[in-house]
Amino acid sequence: MARDGQVNRDGRPYRYRTVTKQDVVRGTVSAHPKGFGFVLLSDMPDLFLHEKQMRWVFNGDTVDAVGTSTDNRGRIEGRIVDVVERRQNNFIGTLARDEDGYCVELGSPNNHQPITVTEENVQAMNAKQGSPVKVDVIDWPNQHEFATGKITEVLSDDNDRELIIETTLLNYDIPSDFSEAALKQANDYQEPTEKDLKGRTDLRDLPLVTIDGEDARDFDDAVFAEKRSGGNYRVLVAIADVSYYVTPNSPLDKDAYERGTSVYFPHRVIPMLPEVLSNGLCSLNPDRDRLCMVADIKISRAGKVTGYEFYPAVMHSQARLTYNQVNAYLENPEDKSVPTSLTGNKDVKKSVDTLHQLYELLLKKREERHAMEFETVETTLSLMRKVVSKQSYRVLAVMLKNSLKNVCCWPILVQRTLHSSMSFLSYIVTMTNLMAKNQCVFTNTQRILV
Repeated sequence: MARDGQVNRDGRPYRYRTVTKQDVVRGTVSAHPKGFGFVLLSDMPDLFLHEKQMRWVFNGDTVDAVGTSTDNRGRIEGRIVDVVERRQNNFIGTLARDEDGYCVELGSPNNHQPITVTEENVQAMNAKQGSPVKVDVIDWPNQHEFATGKITEVLSDDNDRELIIETTLLNYDIPSDFSEAALKQANDYQEPTEKDLKGRTDLRDLPLVTIDGEDARDFDDAVFAEKRSGGNYRVLVAIADVSYYVTPNSPLDKDAYERGTSVYFPHRVIPMLPEVLSNGLCSLNPDRDRLCMVADIKISRAGKVTGYEFYPAVMHSQARLTYNQVNAYLENPEDKSVPTSLTGNKDVKKSVDTLHQLYELLLKKREERHAMEFETVETTLSLMRKVVSKQSYRVLAVMLKNSLKNVCCWPILVQRTLHSSMSFLSYIVTMTNLMAKNQCVFTNTQRILV
């Protein structure tokens, strides 16, 4: 009875009592590829679920459960009382057949839950064994039977990049759609007005610029530097002020919390925030007023940080530059490939020149204190096409982000527990699948981390 969750066993010597409503807890199922799982709980240790209990559920389902006993590893074993909410009702898997008939085998983390389908359904869809298919669940599983479903679509060969991405999104339950409330909140925001600028330092006259990779999808930070009297330096590092738009416990906050991070696939991104924010108001696009948080740093001519402050501001990026463009400019200021937003703006040119001088100064300081310096090869993937990759020395942005952040930002950072997800793992799985299918060409890009 204790094993089945009908009674609870407490203390030593054991005392038994019936399970009451107070013993029932609600949590989210986290499935393990080996067949067992856990009920994730926020205010107490997670409950361990044996394979027998996992027959009821899929990864991400919300369940009511009770703790039954403690195993020899100290884990509280759980029993599912009720499935409160199913996380999803459609999956992508591979059509298979055994002596009992057809089923759709799912990938990790739901590989413990095959979904049976009828032979009539398979024939009607003209599906072949080994084909990737999309299946909707009709009847959910129980202790005695697997789930039953209906094939709704036969997908193209699983070498296809988009199919792998869609499979990853479904199997790892990566949210790709925002709630209506979150979209409404995001769409209600407009370009910054004078009301939004209240209490912010106006930096719109400074030639702040963004420097990112050629394929950057959004622009999170901008930089500016100037030389002060006596040979000292002033550096500004501005980042988009996302917190102004994503307020605590708002629909946007809840959707972003659920995602934990943006997920990047080849030629596609699943953003943590709706595009109107991620590529709009929270991206430091050129020639747009943008709200930001600024690190204002003072550096002596000897390369020592003498002071810094942080404050909310409004900025107006004067150029969207890439590493290769800045490299080309530093090697040859007359290079015709350099955009006029750099060569044709004397203020931007002066700032970039100052940033490079400061880089050389800080690099010399690193050498003097014998700091470790890594020269690595950055591997990029090119799908279904060949590319020529140029060397990219991330001189300015990397210097500012790595050399200055430890001195100025680290002492005031507050540790925060972030909501973890399977996003990174799913990305690795996708990359592995793509490489295994011989669909990618490797190109090497050298970079020097300063």
